[in-house]
Amino acid sequence: MTDIFFSYSSKDRDRVRPIYEALTALDFDVFWDQQVPAGTDWDTWIKEKLTSARSVVVFWSLSSVASDNVRHEATVAKAQSKLVPVILDNLRVDQFPMGLFNTQAARLMDWTGNGADAEWRKLLAEIENKATPAWVNRRFAGYDEELMAERKKREAAQARGDAAHGQLDKEIASHDDLRRGREMAVAEADKARAELSGFKEALEAAKSQNDDLSGRLAAVERMGAAHRSGVPLWAMVLGVMGALVLGAGGIYTFVLVPARMQFSIELDRAKTGLAQTQKQLDGFVEEKAKIAAERVRQAQLQAESEQRAIAEAEQRRIDHENALRNCTVNIKEECDSATDCAWLPIEGRCSTWPPRN
Repeated sequence: MTDIFFSYSSKDRDRVRPIYEALTALDFDVFWDQQVPAGTDWDTWIKEKLTSARSVVVFWSLSSVASDNVRHEATVAKAQSKLVPVILDNLRVDQFPMGLFNTQAARLMDWTGNGADAEWRKLLAEIENKATPAWVNRRFAGYDEELMAERKKREAAQARGDAAHGQLDKEIASHDDLRRGREMAVAEADKARAELSGFKEALEAAKSQNDDLSGRLAAVERMGAAHRSGVPLWAMVLGVMGALVLGAGGIYTFVLVPARMQFSIELDRAKTGLAQTQKQLDGFVEEKAKIAAERVRQAQLQAESEQRAIAEAEQRRIDHENALRNCTVNIKEECDSATDCAWLPIEGRCSTWPPRN
């Protein structure tokens, strides 16, 4: 059985020859000889070759459209579903024989022997389709469907792997942000503790100063009590002498009484100032202690919250790593079950381990 039967005008033989040589170089069995063996009826011989061929390539040109033999062979080939049309000249639609115009014909008017030419590839595909038994085409169609299904499954698995990688990258970045936030919170807490320690030292110093002022005030009060208890001997002597000179009570009236009153005024002022200072100091220390305590509390709460977040992020990272491992296993299993996995890459993104840091 012949693979290909060429139907063409003898005037186009030199134009058809490069196509014949290219097809035979691809191991196709091509019939194109118009020399009838001796003792053989030409019509019977051509019909046998035409009927036994798997495909019939009809070359349409200005010469062949006027050839009765080419028109008849094309009609028979179409009836047997073997027709593969090739155009050698630019023809109008009305120049084609009735019922034989085909817009899917391979246009090889300018073909120079390039095996990658789109029109040449179209011709080869049509010849191969005609030459292949129907059951083989059906089998390959089934394989193609299975392969497409496997490709879709693989692409879906790859997409899941890519999504898992992206989510893992986000989780790692979030984990790093939480770690930095926790370190900042711990540093802030340490700073607040240092400030609180400074406030405590200031409070101790203030208390020491307060005790010193209280001691001095007590000494002043003791001196005042001594003055109030009576007049010293030297004051009495001066009083007697003053009584002799100025009259009784002169020195006491003009010297001791004003001094005593001034001392009482200064003593009251000192007490008032000390009380105000103590009040201000107590308020300042209490306010700073509250602020420092609140900052420490907030820092501790933030540190605890971020520690929990870090733990959750770590668990999510572990879950994503497990998901990626499962993705790798799924891809390998899907590839193993595919009819043909030669098109699949050896390694996918989700099969690269360990995960990126």
